[in-house]
Order: sequence, then structure tokens, then C-alpha cells
Amino acid sequence: MASDAGSLEAAGGRRQRRAPDPGALTATLAATRLAGAVEFGCVGRDMAAPQVDLQGPRAKLRDPVVVVILCVVTLGIYSVVWYYMINRELRDLGRARDDLKLGETRPWLSVLAVTLGALLIVPPLVSYYKTTGRMRRAQAAVGANLTNGWIFVALYVTGLFLLIPLLAIPWYAQRGLNAVWEHFPRIKPGQLPADLASGESDMPRSGSHPDAPSSDLPPPRQEQGHQD
Repeated sequence: MASDAGSLEAAGGRRQRRAPDPGALTATLAATRLAGAVEFGCVGRDMAAPQVDLQGPRAKLRDPVVVVILCVVTLGIYSVVWYYMINRELRDLGRARDDLKLGETRPWLSVLAVTLGALLIVPPLVSYYKTTGRMRRAQAAVGANLTNGWIFVALYVTGLFLLIPLLAIPWYAQRGLNAVWEHFPRIKPGQLPADLASGESDMPRSGSHPDAPSSDLPPPRQEQGHQD
């Protein structure tokens, strides 16, 4: 029995001293570097995304695919930041155009609903519903195609069982927002929003787009919009 125990200890010691597999280490290191490169590249593309002038505040024309990739590589952290930013951009648009339904919203409440509120299931649905309403209001003002709110509901409910539908939410939402921001003048690198507002801005007015439906948005204010 003693000899058997000694043999087991010797075998265990040999197993502990066994050198790690170089191939596994190489594969792990390569995967880590690839993930880092993807994240760095996507963050760079998001930071360098074209900006548009909302008559003072700015909004970003983000690549929907990059948004999804960043949500994945940051394990969902970027999705929270992104959700806050798009709600703030819609709020800034409302303030710049004297639209109370957009301008009086609170982005931090939207984030709270989809984070802590997700434990109750219902709050995210309410938040997505309201955010979709704001998007559709902005889209109607410039004559863009309206986002379908039921798609968000279907994606969220399906996402309770599968992960992939949840990733489609930021992709679909950013596409809808880009359809709005494309109607506003882009800001060149180093250019201030005031440069556009000083006389050469072609920012659309409510209902001025050729295909725009009637909208109850008031005309834009003359003074510069508020910023955070």
C-alpha cells in the first residue's frame, strides 16, 4: 500500500511538472491579440464615426455592424453606453428644435430601465417602446422610413431565450437613427457646429424634405441648442 501511494505521488508530481502545451499557449495568445485588435479597431471606428450638426449638439453616424461587434467584445458594456448616447442625441435634437416630446426625455432613466429594470422584464420593453417612438418622431420630421416598433418587441422577447436576437436590436436601431442623421449636415474634422450655424447650414426644417409627411414639430430655433 505504501509503495502504491508513493507511486501515485510520484505520478502526480510528474503531472504537475509537465510543461504546458506550446500549441495551446500560442492559440490562446493569438485569440487574445485578435480580440484586442478587433476591439481596438472597432473603438477607433466608432470614435471616428462621422458627426452631424443638430444646430448646436452633435450626433454620430455609427456603423451598425461596429456597434454590434463592440457590444460583443465588451460583454454588453458598450450596449449600455450606446443606449444612453442615442437617447441623448434624440433629446438634444428635441431641444434644438423646441420639440418637448423629445427634449424633455431623460436618457439615464432609459439606461436604468434596460439594466436594473431588466430583472423585472417589463421595464426594458417600456423603454424600447418609448425610444422607438422618439426615433419614429424624428424620422417623420425628415421624411425617413419609420422604424417598426414590433420588431424591437419580437427581438427582445426572443432574446430572453436566445442571445443573437438581442444583438440585432442595436443594429436595427442604429440603422433607423442613421436614416435621420443623414439628413443633417456633416461636421468636418476640426469644424465647430457654430461654423455651420453661421450661414451655410443646410439642416432640414420640419416638413422640408421632399418626401416628408406632415409633422407637428415646430420650426428650429434661431439660437444654438443646449449641450450637456
